[in-house]
Amino acid sequence: MKYPKLYEIGRSTSMQKGFGGYNRSASIRDGEFSNMQNMGSSSYPYLSPRRPRSKNIWDLPKETILGACCVTTATGEYLAVMNTHVNTQDILRVFDAENGEVLYTRGFDGYAGQKRSFVQMGADTVLFPDKLILKITDKGCEASPLENKTVVTEQVNADFGNCGYAMVDVSASKDEGGAYLSYDDETWRAAEPPEHPENGQLWLDTSNRSADPYGGGTGVVKCYSSAHKTYFDLYPTYVKLRYPGIGKGFAQGDRVKITVPDLAGPIVTVEGERDIILCGDDFIVVEGIIEYSEMNLNAINPFHSGITVERLVPDMDFVVSSANRLWGCKSGLVDGKSVNEIYVSALGDAKNWNRFDGIASDSYAVSIGEPGEFTGAAVFSGTPVFFKERCAVKIYGNSPSNYETVTVSLDGVEKGSSFSTATVDGILLYKSRRGIFAYSGGFPKCISHQFGDVSYKNAVAGEINGRYYVSMDDADGNASLFVYDTETGLWHREDSSRAVCFVRSESQLFMVCDAEIRTVEAAISGEDSFEWSCETGIIGTTMPDGKYFSRLRLRADVPAGAYLDVGIETDSNGYFESCGRFTSTGMNRCEIPLIPIACDLIRLRLSGRGQVTVYSVALDAD
Repeated sequence: MKYPKLYEIGRSTSMQKGFGGYNRSASIRDGEFSNMQNMGSSSYPYLSPRRPRSKNIWDLPKETILGACCVTTATGEYLAVMNTHVNTQDILRVFDAENGEVLYTRGFDGYAGQKRSFVQMGADTVLFPDKLILKITDKGCEASPLENKTVVTEQVNADFGNCGYAMVDVSASKDEGGAYLSYDDETWRAAEPPEHPENGQLWLDTSNRSADPYGGGTGVVKCYSSAHKTYFDLYPTYVKLRYPGIGKGFAQGDRVKITVPDLAGPIVTVEGERDIILCGDDFIVVEGIIEYSEMNLNAINPFHSGITVERLVPDMDFVVSSANRLWGCKSGLVDGKSVNEIYVSALGDAKNWNRFDGIASDSYAVSIGEPGEFTGAAVFSGTPVFFKERCAVKIYGNSPSNYETVTVSLDGVEKGSSFSTATVDGILLYKSRRGIFAYSGGFPKCISHQFGDVSYKNAVAGEINGRYYVSMDDADGNASLFVYDTETGLWHREDSSRAVCFVRSESQLFMVCDAEIRTVEAAISGEDSFEWSCETGIIGTTMPDGKYFSRLRLRADVPAGAYLDVGIETDSNGYFESCGRFTSTGMNRCEIPLIPIACDLIRLRLSGRGQVTVYSVALDAD
């Protein structure tokens, strides 16, 4: 008799010893996870939760945070946080970065409720759009404006011959503020040169004045040279303006804009952009000259109110610091005019943006031909880079005379994600419309294909220890905090934290959320243990036939107080059935015998609490 031949049922084991990161794309690989909560790469290639964060020890009211920065001084590190207040002021709170102690608070007017940008320039912190320089210490915060303006508010008289501080005094002055002779001194003011002049004698030449007594003319200060037996024009000439408080807030070397109303009598030609040669609280000396009018010579003349002296700083969308200068950009309407420009401050001087003297320390401005809004700015390898959504504008050179602007078409920073730029291990990472891009000097490449078809926006990012932390909102407004490890090339999802900004200190990265500040890796007061979870992709797609899954084996380290749960989902039914929990096993092998599960596909869910480490997972299938 012949009996049927029996074949042994084959058994296969799926073994995973190295674990990848987050991958929600259709091409998820073995060891990667389609969903994560509070996972990290610190134990790679093994599987473990993220590192604990610090506790929220900063005493912040439940108000909207507008921006923050970290300042390092000789006395320590200080965290400054700007948030809204119940009245029209915004409040700056300064904390000790080590222990979270509130050192002091200060109110700021003018831009209530607007997002703030803190830019470090040397020992100073520059606040935009307030246009303030902040000097933050453990004792207090001094704020000085980038812009300044003084106005002559009274109608006063000016005696150009002998004038006191109660009047506006307009007198020709030597460099460094020393006076020439009085304007109406006949011994040196004349249409004809003085007879028998001495070497160095000054003469105010009025010979070119208009025949019209009301028309006026331009006088020229000249100096006699006995060696050449002739007068030479003295360039430049200076004018001193005196009025109580006219020089307050200005400094020698400031480029100011002076507006002078029409005057009767001697007229000062100082209107326009001028450098301050010398100044005090009640006077300024600028380049200029006195125009002459026969009608009011040697008279006390009315000098009308409305003279203004102002130091201006352009409005800017984004500002960065590089090479001891501030760099900013602006697109849109300014005073009714369309602008698309990049501005650069004077060398080492955040207050002067309009100094164009043809020297290396000048400020700089350039119009950009590429249309569209600026969406962000960063500094990469010492080069300022200004982004639009479809291009980047880079400025090369080391002084205004050799600055070169280069525009490159590429995926730029997405609108609304200007705070996503961060340089990690020499690579500039940022959020574009198509995902997270890495820029190393050539053309950027996308590094976030693992996000699959889920799109994100409103990205805010920071970096520390080779990791890029980015908080983003999906299309439904749900926030997620992702971490990209540049060493492993892996993404991990931590949780649903929505960061307002990230602030980097010398050794820590602070994540600033509304009414909460934590360090992403605990150096002070670590948080309590937290729950974590991760879900694999579909297992079994390479085996076409139906299967029985009979045994699950794990090797894991479960420390005291922690636990590890295992769940299984079959044939994408949307439900994970619990298979067992392991607690305080130390480093050991965990074996789970399964009631034979007849199915085609399977997914695993590992979850738990505490710093569990999973070394391998093996699944037997018949």
